[in-house]
Amino acid sequence: MRMVCRTSAILGLLLFLQAAAHAQQSPDLPDDVDRFYQARNTIATISTPMERAALATNTTDIPLTERLARARSLLRSIAAHELPIDPGMIVQTDGAFPFIPSAILEIVAVRKKSEDELEVEATAYHLDHEYVLLYIQAYESGKKLEAPHQFSLSPVTSREVHTWRRIGGRWLRESAGMTLLAD
Repeated sequence: MRMVCRTSAILGLLLFLQAAAHAQQSPDLPDDVDRFYQARNTIATISTPMERAALATNTTDIPLTERLARARSLLRSIAAHELPIDPGMIVQTDGAFPFIPSAILEIVAVRKKSEDELEVEATAYHLDHEYVLLYIQAYESGKKLEAPHQFSLSPVTSREVHTWRRIGGRWLRESAGMTLLAD
């Protein structure tokens, strides 16, 4: 039975490989904000937690393959959209990136607070390690990186609320997001 479930999960994964990195999350999102979430989701699927931590701290302990170079580039692009609120309330790291994505985000609501402020609510799905490895394998073999299939998502979820502000024509995410502990 376990083998059948695993085979079904792998087949489902392969059948549902449709561009998470390229699918628009919500029609209500400005392009910059949409690209931020696409980059976040891509990073979570093409790198392991250890690789993300190494990239975030600029360590030279891992070889910088094409995949990891892409993950680092995406980390830089999301870091460029961070708006520090109060650096004293955010735990600082020794690395260049104070924020390391670790989950796939599915946007469930976009609330326009004003012309220059949005609130994005998302469910964070934490990927099981074995499926991250399958996504990495698909990426490295040249297959299109796609949306995670339901079998690959851990039952561990959380709800996040991000505030975005348009400053000087650019959308920036407040670095102090909110994670909801219960509905």
